[in-house]
Parts: sequence; C-alpha cells; structure tokens
Amino acid sequence: MTPSDNTQNRTDNLKREPRSDLLKAAAIYGVVAIHTPGPEDDLTSCFRFCVPVFIILWAMHYELGLSKRSPVQARRYVMNRLISLAFPYSIWTAIYLFLFHTREQWLNTPYTTIANGWLGGYGWPGQYYFVVLFQLTVIFPFFRGIFQSRLLYPILILGLIVTLISEAFLWKFHFVSGMGDRLFVYWIPYLALGITLSRPPIPSLLPNFLMVIISIIALSVCKYEQAWLASQSDRASPYILVSVYVGSIFLAWASFFRSRQTELFTTKVVTAIEFVGRNTFPIFLLNPLVIYLLPPEIAAPIHNNSGIAKHYILAMLVLIICLCLARVLRWLRMGSFIGT
Repeated sequence: MTPSDNTQNRTDNLKREPRSDLLKAAAIYGVVAIHTPGPEDDLTSCFRFCVPVFIILWAMHYELGLSKRSPVQARRYVMNRLISLAFPYSIWTAIYLFLFHTREQWLNTPYTTIANGWLGGYGWPGQYYFVVLFQLTVIFPFFRGIFQSRLLYPILILGLIVTLISEAFLWKFHFVSGMGDRLFVYWIPYLALGITLSRPPIPSLLPNFLMVIISIIALSVCKYEQAWLASQSDRASPYILVSVYVGSIFLAWASFFRSRQTELFTTKVVTAIEFVGRNTFPIFLLNPLVIYLLPPEIAAPIHNNSGIAKHYILAMLVLIICLCLARVLRWLRMGSFIGT
C-alpha cells in the first residue's frame, strides 16, 4: 500500500457515517446472536437482516472508496481489498478447521466435501460470507461502471422475482441447493442499493416511517417463512427469503434516507454502539472461537423464557469478549489476523 493510499484511508475514516456504524453494530450483534447457542425464537429470525445489511453497507463504502481514486489507484485498491480478505480468511479457516474437525473426520470425509464445504463456505460460521465477498469484490468495479440510479428499481424487482422463484422450486434442484447462498447473483440487488445510497440525492421510495413499518413487518414473519421453506428443502438458505429481502432493503433505505442523524440515545451510548460498529470485522472473525471456548454449562441452551433472555445476554458477552481479544491482538501487532 502506498503512502497516498494510507492518507486516503485516514481521510475516509475521518468521514465515517455514524448511521452506518449504528446499523453495522445492530447487524453484528445479530450475527453473534444467531451463532450463539440458544433457543430459536422470533427475534433470532428477525436478525437475518444482518448479512444483507452488511452487503449493502460494504457496497456503499466500496463505491465511496473507488469514486475517490484514479483508474490506476482503483486497481490497486481492489487488489488490496482482495488481499485484506484472503489473509484473515486463510488464517481463520485453518484455525477453525483444526478446532472443529477431528483427524478421523479429515481421513473419512470425501475430498469434494472438504473442498466445496469446509473450504468453500461452510467450514465455520460465517465463512460463506467471505466466499460471497470474494466474488463481489471482483465484479463490483464492472457493475458500478454500468449501474445507473434509474436501474435501481428494475434490479430490486428482479431480485424479488429471483427470490420468489428460488423459494418456489429452485432449492429442490441439487445444483442450486448445493451452491446455496454463496452465489453472487443473490446479492446483486444489495450492491445496487449500496451504490445508490453512496450517490446523493437518495431517491425516496416511500415516507420514512412507512419504510420502517414495512421492514418490521417483513422481518417479523421471517420465522414462519423460514419454517415453511425448511419443510420444502433442508438445504435452503435462511437468507434467501422474501421477508429478509424486503425487510433488509427497507431497513437500510430508511436508515440513510434522511440527511440528518436523529439522536435516539445519550452521547455515551451512541459512542459505544459506534465503537462496536467500527469493529464488526474482528467480531465476525472471533465470535466462533469465543463460542467454541465457552464452558458447556454456560453455552447449553435453555428452551424457555429465561433461556431466551440468557441467550441474548450471552450473545452480548461473546461480543464484548471479541472486542477484548481484538484489542489484545492489536497490542501484539497481530491486527492483520483480524483485518485491521
């Protein structure tokens, strides 16, 4: 990385969008809550917005980064982003495959399962997100070059149609279910919205309060749609759902539609949440390790109301421990292990 790139990165950090960090903080807590052992309840299903929202915000910041660079700098920027993904992906895949699979499993598992599953996105919680980002990082410069704001609505409608078709019958095909949600085509609409949010003025689809209401309603029915889809195919993705698609898009759109941030909390609380939002990548990488190391008596799920409360408290504890571990790794000059 050249000094000019370092300067540009510092400038980008100084101009961070607070609403982005707040939304990322909510999304990463959702990721940790989904990964943390506990009873499956309505709120856990609602957190399925986390990955689509991450993709939208990732695309928004990617577009902002590319728009400030010359073509030569942009190519270097793309390559640096790929490297910043590849290194932690390789390190943590090696660590988690060692922890999660015994020697006997390595010897008795078909090579195709190891390559397509353990190394291809399903070797540890959240690994598939890297597979998606590798694809999107490469195609993004080409996509942004042909994308125009007037194409947003057709792309969003097409994405809804693809989601409906996938739910209706595509998951029944072995190739489609085998690819799962790793294929980049499912995430293109989120790229389009992310680019749009980075290019003001942001178009108004509906009044802001109505978009929030639609998002809440859509995410509230996610549990039931997911249960129905699971009864149709045991290999279907809980993220390729109409409820998740609609809820995530309206949530992100509503969050960035207004130009002024509305203060909902005290300054200290906002600062703490923004800090979490600025450290989502280390939390994403470390939370499987922290959950794996939890004592069994703490991690064992309790299937009642007190168990649900314990689940979300435990998820918050996991998140805090991840932040502490990230601090230690940076102190040990091992920040590259967690992408920082």
